[in-house]
Amino acid sequence: MWYAVSWAPGAQGWLQACHDQFPDQFLEAICSNLSFSALSGPNRRLVKQLCAGLLPPPTNCPEGLPPAPLTPEVFWGCFLENETLWAERLCGEAGLQAVPPSNQAWVQHVCQGPTPDVTAFPPCHVGPCGERCPDGGSFLMMVCANDTMYEALVPFWPWLAGQCRISRGGNDTCFLEGLLGPLLPSLPPLGPSPLCLAPAPFLLGMLSQLPRCQSSVPALAHSTRLHYLLRLLTFLLGPGAGGTEAQGMLGQALMLSSLPDNCSFWDAFRPEGRRSVLRTVGEYLEREEQLTPPGFEPTASPSSGITKMELLACFSPVLWDLLQREKSVWALQILVQAYLHMPPENLQQLVLSAEREAAQGFLTLMHRSWAQLQVPPSEEQALGRLTALLLQRYPRLTSQLFIDLSPLIPFLAVSDLMRFPPSLLANDSVLAAIRDYSPGMRPEQKEALAKRLLAPELFGEVPAWSQELLWAVLPLLPHLPLENFLQLSPHQIQALEDSWPAAGLGPGHARHVLRSLVNQSVQDGEEQVRRLGPLACFLSPEELQSLVPLSDPMGPVERGLLECAANGTLSPQGRVAYELLGVLRSSGGAVLSPLELRVWAPLFPQLGLRFLQELSEPQLRAMLPALQGTSVTPAQAQFLWKKMQVPTNLTLRNLQALGTLAGGMSCEFLQQINLMADFLEVVHMIYQLPTGVRGSLRACIWAELQRKMTMPEPELATLGSELSGLDTKLLLDSPIYLMDRLSNESIMLMVELVRRAPEQLLALTPLHRVALAERALQNLAPKETTVSREVLETLGPLVGFLGIESTRRIPLPILLAHLNQLQGFCLGEPFATELGWLLSQEPILGKPELWSEGEVEQAGRLVLTLSTEAISLIPREALGPETLERLLEKQQSWEQSRVGQLCGTPQLAPKKAALVAGVVRPTAEDLSEPVPNCADVRGTFPAAWSATQIAEMELSDFEDCLALFAGDPGLGPEELRAAMGKAKQLWGPPRGFRPEQILQLSRLLIGLGERELQELILVDWGVLSTLGQIDGWSSIQLRVVVSSFLRQSGRHVSHLDFLHLTALGYTLCGLRPEELQHISSWEFSQAALFLGNLHLQCSEEQLEVLAQLLVLPGGFGPVSNWGPEIFTEIGTIAAGIPDLALSALLQEQIQGLTPLAISVIPAPKFAVVFSPTQLSSLTSVQAMAVTPEQMAFLSPEQRRAVVWAQHEGKESPEQQGRSTAWGLQDWSQPSWAMALTICFLGNLI
Repeated sequence: MWYAVSWAPGAQGWLQACHDQFPDQFLEAICSNLSFSALSGPNRRLVKQLCAGLLPPPTNCPEGLPPAPLTPEVFWGCFLENETLWAERLCGEAGLQAVPPSNQAWVQHVCQGPTPDVTAFPPCHVGPCGERCPDGGSFLMMVCANDTMYEALVPFWPWLAGQCRISRGGNDTCFLEGLLGPLLPSLPPLGPSPLCLAPAPFLLGMLSQLPRCQSSVPALAHSTRLHYLLRLLTFLLGPGAGGTEAQGMLGQALMLSSLPDNCSFWDAFRPEGRRSVLRTVGEYLEREEQLTPPGFEPTASPSSGITKMELLACFSPVLWDLLQREKSVWALQILVQAYLHMPPENLQQLVLSAEREAAQGFLTLMHRSWAQLQVPPSEEQALGRLTALLLQRYPRLTSQLFIDLSPLIPFLAVSDLMRFPPSLLANDSVLAAIRDYSPGMRPEQKEALAKRLLAPELFGEVPAWSQELLWAVLPLLPHLPLENFLQLSPHQIQALEDSWPAAGLGPGHARHVLRSLVNQSVQDGEEQVRRLGPLACFLSPEELQSLVPLSDPMGPVERGLLECAANGTLSPQGRVAYELLGVLRSSGGAVLSPLELRVWAPLFPQLGLRFLQELSEPQLRAMLPALQGTSVTPAQAQFLWKKMQVPTNLTLRNLQALGTLAGGMSCEFLQQINLMADFLEVVHMIYQLPTGVRGSLRACIWAELQRKMTMPEPELATLGSELSGLDTKLLLDSPIYLMDRLSNESIMLMVELVRRAPEQLLALTPLHRVALAERALQNLAPKETTVSREVLETLGPLVGFLGIESTRRIPLPILLAHLNQLQGFCLGEPFATELGWLLSQEPILGKPELWSEGEVEQAGRLVLTLSTEAISLIPREALGPETLERLLEKQQSWEQSRVGQLCGTPQLAPKKAALVAGVVRPTAEDLSEPVPNCADVRGTFPAAWSATQIAEMELSDFEDCLALFAGDPGLGPEELRAAMGKAKQLWGPPRGFRPEQILQLSRLLIGLGERELQELILVDWGVLSTLGQIDGWSSIQLRVVVSSFLRQSGRHVSHLDFLHLTALGYTLCGLRPEELQHISSWEFSQAALFLGNLHLQCSEEQLEVLAQLLVLPGGFGPVSNWGPEIFTEIGTIAAGIPDLALSALLQEQIQGLTPLAISVIPAPKFAVVFSPTQLSSLTSVQAMAVTPEQMAFLSPEQRRAVVWAQHEGKESPEQQGRSTAWGLQDWSQPSWAMALTICFLGNLI
């Protein structure tokens, strides 16, 4: 049946054969069920003769989809009208769907082709009569050679005359000569190409002509070359040549050919032919890249020819070969770009299907042309994928392959890099390639290669490495593990003296090098520091003091160290930075010119307000450009804003130019912006700052927004376009009282925001989180309905802040399935408590006393949501050492994660102790406690073990776990003394402790007695700073530490400068009030920036003396004159301000108090000094810092004011008159306007 309508060569012969061999079936299948008029053009005359039928008249073929009703006459008439090849569209999927149902059966039957015979090689088709691989003439040969058929068809379809012109005219030459003559080697005459005369018939007739061409052109004699010829011809003709119908036919022929690649075909091309091919392909790919987004394959219509993806998949080896011959970097750039934009699966298929020799050639080409290629950073990941795929083509990786790959190594994954055998590093060419391309390599790649150097069979031990080897592997030396780098001898280090400054060493590596290079006995210390270059960033204050003491704010050494601070090598909080700040303070910033002062911008955040107050306005203005990208403190930003006297008519562009300094914007400036559109633009800019929005400014923004929304409604209605694009952070920051008024769209925007960035949710107060979670649940699942799995997935991190009632609406099986996701969420206390109770219910994990190891594994770190009593019921067998270690590791990993740190960890010590009780306690009452080794401590945590158990540890085990003991804040006094006892067994009495040992002991030093503390050598600034940062000293210990320092240093309290006050830290509270009075007010005002961040364990009297120092000359002056920035800078020291002064603070000043400062104000004092009006002016963050002890001392009205501030006005006091008396605004009147504003925000962000 298929051959009756086929265009395939030999179809007519097989029709004749079917008629002769199976006449009955032929008559039934062809002549009876399909009339002769329902046959295709090539066979129509023959079927007429066989079935004695008549030819139908021609039809007017429509351009679009088939008409209804569709008749066989219309179908076959259109089939023969070549201008459209309408049947091609009809037999496509879209065409078949448009055919009326009554006609679909026979049209589908006609459109069916032969079925492939997969057993044949090469594959062929099986015809309707059972024949295999039909052979014979094509339609054009049958028509043009048969005068009777030709004369019958041409009157109805004149296009056949042009198609048959050559064959009927006796010209037996090949049509390809005119097209391929300039490209191919010398060939016999092929005759003129009819391409320009009749493009469509030319392409349609190409298949019938190819057998003749193969016989007359030796270069085309092999079938493998035919496949390439067809593909090349498609691109040479361009996308529109011959019409889309002809291109479609040619594309089908290409797909049917499916012959293997053979690059040797291109050997016959002349250079100008190869260049023409590359130029054509390059232009085509450039055009496709412009039309197709990266990562997407262009969509090809059913009638289109070959696509870009087919070109890359089928022709890449050929193009690589041509590129090697022609050395066209332009074409290579385009080709590589196309590869980087391919979908990964297509790229993998392309590379892995290429022959190894072809891939090797491509690598060589990339290596040769790398310097001229350009790969944007956004495509480096794709380039790494391409490199990894090329690497997979080689089971054995050789040094030559590594060299060819060397330009691409910076883009390889470490796992791919580690596939190279270590022996390759013994090759000098490989090491040279690493040295050449190491600047582009990532640190982890260099670390992987550096570890390969340590293979003993390569170069032996590190101390035996030769100078030549060290020079060859210099880029990898900074990435050797520190313990191996420390094995380098002074002789080895000195041999590379001139190379170390530019090597990019880290702190530990640099310190080892400096110990061999620095000679403190040499007179010309400044020259030594100059030669050290960037290594000077790692000199200690003591080394600097001996080489070239820091004294000149603009000296060459000082400027070099400031460059270290600017590039991040020198920590602004480190000892050298403090020494530099001391130089600047002692010389006085006023003596520096504005340009000289700009050099100090990297350390600007470490300068206190008192220093800034001494600077002139020209100096400050000169520093502004250098400070725009600096993380200035909120206090500094507010101070500089005032100092700049920013005009109210400042443009938005000028505001943006201020950078982080714009975060100091005053509320008065915002209030003077009249137009709502301008106001919103400024707010948008503020919320984009990396420093965040301070609490008082946030409160001002929302108060001002509410005030501005009292404008007439017509003006409000025009704000839609102006609100477009407002920062989503503002929406999330909306006050709690607005939650119930937000539109559903706004709520869902906020839900999506916190799902993408959970840390933004955790920046809100706990009450704010709960309000948002409940409002989102109300939107997704109304009350009285259960919470589905989909709702939980949508809520994301908000699930952890649902209330108890909402949590109980979650079906237990759904909650069980959601446990894995909950492991990574921050859980509020109500939800965690309820979850712990639900876990012990039967539908989830059941009673804890019946748990097995499987239930513990399933609960994961959520087991700590159970009560301490419930945890103690878990059987000992379910909490084996391995299970416990995995569980505690999960909890520790969570606590150290970014989200975990923002979430904050509740007091879990009793629960953790109950969890490990089965491991650290004896299995029976009559047995002694187990003595842990270091593995036991690592599998649990140091505070889990008693003082007796710690004391009985083997010394080697304790030494291995010393860092864990020193870093565990849960150790009690007895355990600290036991651990300190083990440390003394290791290192001897405390009077002999070296500075680095004191630094290592850290918090364990609390375990020393009074006499032992007196024996510690504290004159070293680093040692004093370490003790000053330890929180937990007893009052007696505080006194011992500070007294010992004063005695050993020979200093009087009045001589303590900024550096020493900062280093003393917590131990400053060891000075008596009468001693504190002698501290220099100037020096203390400089140190307040650092001391104010500590929860000082000073008495109320001591705090009052410290606060008084800030009022004296040299300090900040009277409290009544302080701006909010001063309260922010001095932090907890504000708790010592006298009662009368605190009670007189204005709202702006109160909102400058830090939350920590509020929490350390003694409870009785807190109740006395703050009125309900002042308490109601607290920001929500400040109000949440009020402690339960402070709340207990407040009057009912004061407590209502604090609650009102905590909820941002959502729960107002009982009597409205009181809230008015506090000066609180009535938010209910313009609620319609505020709701409309939020609606705009939700819809337009």
